[in-house]
This record gives sequence, C-alpha cells and structure tokens, in this order.
Amino acid sequence: MTRVSLPLLLALPARRLLLGALVAALSLTLVAAVPGATAATKERRVPGTVVGGSTLGATIAWGYDVNAKGVGFAVWSDGDATQRRVFAARRSAKGTWSRPRPLSGSFSRTGKREFAGYADVAVDGRGRGTVVWTESRGKGVVVRSATSKGRGWSKPRTLSRPGDFAGFADIEVSRRGHAVVIWAGSFPFGDSDFTLLARYRNPGGPWSEPTRLDSQAPGYRLDARPESVAIDDLGVVTLAWDEISDTGDRIQVGTRGPTTDWTQQTLAQGTNLNAPAVATTADGHAVAAWRDFDGTLVSRRDGATWATPQKVVSGPSGIAHNLYGLGIADTGRVALLGQEVVLSGNRVRPYLVVQDAPGGAWGLEYVDKGFPQPEIPVFTPDLVVSRQGAVTVTWEEQRKGPAWSRVFVRTRKASGGWKAVTRLGTAPSDPVLGVDGKGRFSVVFGEGGCCTSVRYASLGK
Repeated sequence: MTRVSLPLLLALPARRLLLGALVAALSLTLVAAVPGATAATKERRVPGTVVGGSTLGATIAWGYDVNAKGVGFAVWSDGDATQRRVFAARRSAKGTWSRPRPLSGSFSRTGKREFAGYADVAVDGRGRGTVVWTESRGKGVVVRSATSKGRGWSKPRTLSRPGDFAGFADIEVSRRGHAVVIWAGSFPFGDSDFTLLARYRNPGGPWSEPTRLDSQAPGYRLDARPESVAIDDLGVVTLAWDEISDTGDRIQVGTRGPTTDWTQQTLAQGTNLNAPAVATTADGHAVAAWRDFDGTLVSRRDGATWATPQKVVSGPSGIAHNLYGLGIADTGRVALLGQEVVLSGNRVRPYLVVQDAPGGAWGLEYVDKGFPQPEIPVFTPDLVVSRQGAVTVTWEEQRKGPAWSRVFVRTRKASGGWKAVTRLGTAPSDPVLGVDGKGRFSVVFGEGGCCTSVRYASLGK
C-alpha cells in the first residue's frame, strides 16, 4: 500500500475539512461495536536516517513503498518557490539506501502549474519500482512515469494528455507487476470540475489508453480528488471516489482486471457522504469505508458482491468523525483509523476500529489519550496493516514553541495490545508508512522545519 505526502489544504475540498479550532475529544457511540481499552502513553524516540536532502531549498511531496521481501523505494521533489525536480532512492532488502537519482530535470511550478511536482511510487514482488509524478510541460501539467531498471531508470514517458492540468498522480502495483495509475485531470482550473482518469498496465506490457471514470451524467460531479485505490495479486483494481449533485451524494466504486475493462457501481447514496477508502487482501477480498454526517460506514466484498453497508461509528450529537485510513490483513482483519471530533472545544482523539473477521464485532481502541488541536492539521494521519494483522498508525499533535507539530507512531500487535508510542524526529512532517511480508513496519518522513531532508526509520514488528 502506498501513500503520497500531500499538504492537507491542497488535497481536500473545504467541505471535508474540520477546523482545528473546533476540534475536541469527548465520548463516542459505536454501532455494533465493542469499545476497546485506551492505549497507554509510554514513549520512545526515533530520529531516522537521511535518505535525501535538498539542493534547491526543500524536499517536498514524498512517497514510499516496500514489497514483501523488504525492497523499497522513496520518491520526492526537491524544490523552491518557482521550480522542482523529482528524485528517487532504493532501499535494499538488507536495509541500505542507494544514492538519490534524479528522474526529471528542473521544471516550473508557478501560476496554474503550482501542483506540478507531486510524486508517488509502488514496488512489485521482484523489487521493481514504478514512479509517477506531475511535471509542467509548456502551459500545462502532465503525468510522467519511470520504472527502475537495474541500477538506473527507464526513460520517463508521459501518461496524460499534453496541455491538461493534471494533478496528484497515484500508483499501485501488484506483486506480479500489474499496475494502475490514477490522477485528477483539469485540476483545479477550467470551466468545469476536475476529472478522474486512470491507466492500467499488465506485467511487461504497455500502459492502456486513459479512461475517464467520474460520472459524465448531468447533475453529478466529483466531490474531492480521488485518492484511494488498491490492487490484489491477480491484478484486480478497486478504486473508490465520491460524487455530489444538487440532490445528494453517492459513493462510487470502480473495478478492472487484467483482461476486463472498467466497471463501476454505487455503494451508497444519501447526504454528506465523502472520504471513501478501499483496501484489498492479496487474494482479492476487499473492504470499503466512508463517512456520512455523523460517523463511518463499512462494506466488505467477497467475490464480486459488496455486502450491505454497516455503520461502525456514530455520533453522538455534537460529535463528528474523521476517517483517515483503512486496511485489511490476509487473516480478514479490518482496521480503520479515525479521530473523534466535537464541535466545541479544542481537543481531538485518534482511534482504531477493528473487526477480526467478517460478521464479527467491531471494537474501538483509542490510540492516544487525546490532545489540543488549535490549528488546521498540516498533514493527514496514516495507517498500514500487515498481512498477519498488525496495525501501525501515525498522528500529529500540535504544541507551543518552535517545534509546534510533533509526529507519533504506534503499533497494535497482531495478537492484540499496543506497543510503546514512538515519536519521530524533532521537527518532522507527513510520515508515509510501509510494511513488508514479515510484518516489519517502516516509515519515510520529512525533517527540518521546512522539510530540508527526507528520512527513513525502521519500526520493527
């Protein structure tokens, strides 16, 4: 599973932001759930090792992924106020990092091209990395891609239409090398709302032609930049997004296989439906989650059939919930990361909601005792689930002083119970988690106030 670091205010529309000044933590009502114990607060420190630094001003927009054998890649942009350049580095199965290699030359990110330079990476079972990024070309921004080749990289190629303003490309790759890339077209400018586009690649084959997936029927349009896509070992892609209209909202899911075209269906219709996420096991058992006006709903998929959505978190009145991450283990355990939010006060509290097997009870476990959040968060928390069922999460706490934002990591063991809280770095930002086939967790994050370096830390099992 791959996540790319993005500033929250650029990644989400206003209707999906809950202002930090209105955030607090009180009580929580669970639907069909059994509350778990509050996690303890013992803490350890991990400074991380430097993977890459900046030659222009600051490293930004990093992505990270690791395969079952422990081979990983980090990708990031090196930039300043007017230009960017994309770099990548490879982590061996033994844990050593290569020197950073440039994947692009310097390109402009001024004016309408300000979203150029966001990058993502995914790794297949053989240890081959595929990187996608947005790069300004002429008056527009295009999606570019390159694949690792021995100690070097293939020649980058353009995946999106020249002249468009492409944004926020996201890549997922299966163990066997099937790949899917999605991005937002016409973002965020133009006469109409931005679009959702995708291309698919079979192992060793070329990329398919771009397919537009968002609704083109009158009345519906994308609510937010799609950012949740998963792929299983057979190459089946599952993608979720939310659409809005004058009469209500709906959650859409699209699927595609190695020999089939895209199909889509509506998982839910109603009001205030947003922030969908999807995850899949290696053998294709999938799960989707999304928010409504006061809580979180979940649906599992067995084969081609999605189960009736189940509300696993709800209210009570005056309390809302953020949904930040979703994962599923090969054991069938599902975990979602949320934060309870009250509409008065100034505290938040992150939690996990876990179901060990289909049809089982949903249990809530707090990750931390809660903390003040006087400002809008600068990045989104992350979650990753190992194949064995362990779960690692991140969160941000805002404090007074120069190091105003502190970043923490915590692991819930596959057998249950929590490991000690880990604090990352000194002035970190936007951690991106990974996990290998043996259940060893790791993280890439920025360090240095203005993110002058990209760092890596091993978190263990």
